[in-house]
Amino acid sequence: MARLLVLLTFLSLSHSLVLAEGATAIGKIVVDASKDGGAWTYPQRQSDFDPKKDHQGKAFADYLRSQGWALDEITPGEDITERLAGAAIVIRTDSVFTSSYEESEVRAYREYVSRGGNVLLIHGFVRNGSTNTDKVAKEFGITFSKTVNAPTIKRWAQHSLTKELDLIPYKVGSVVTDSPKSTVPLAYLDDDQIVMGMVEIGKGKVIFLSTTRPLVVVQPPFIKRVLDEFTKKN
Repeated sequence: MARLLVLLTFLSLSHSLVLAEGATAIGKIVVDASKDGGAWTYPQRQSDFDPKKDHQGKAFADYLRSQGWALDEITPGEDITERLAGAAIVIRTDSVFTSSYEESEVRAYREYVSRGGNVLLIHGFVRNGSTNTDKVAKEFGITFSKTVNAPTIKRWAQHSLTKELDLIPYKVGSVVTDSPKSTVPLAYLDDDQIVMGMVEIGKGKVIFLSTTRPLVVVQPPFIKRVLDEFTKKN
């Protein structure tokens, strides 16, 4: 019996070490698609979404894994309250049902960022005339508004994240009509409307983007810059 217990303990520790090595080689990214309206999950149904099967976000997820990241995709309908812990980066995908976040989920985001977490906050098109129902964005003082169409992001601001980047696909999204005074603008449409920016909150950082297009069509130079911004040493 003693030998069996020793063997079981060894196997358990070995398994934990494998998981730890896989998760910490670079870090863990949590993809919050829990309130997705289809931009991440299509063509699957939200009610029985399977991240292993084909969906619009799969190419991006596979790219992140190919770069050595451990990935946790939170599927539609799941509660994210306990899922952000341990993440190096959280990517909140385009979310139609943002008003359905529970207070515990919003608090989880707030605490995660204030303690040093990094969030890529995405909200694509907002129906014209709609009020700001994105509870997570509101928690960080960010408002996404209206629906806009543009083939590409037209202009980059001067910043190390955007330096010498080529134009990237935009297609359809929204614009940012309000954000904290400390916001660093990063990208604009041709009418100078902000579509991407960055703000430090507590010990953490939020980069907000008003379209999912650069992710779902996988733009490696752009994605790498965003990840590097989150993981760089200050």
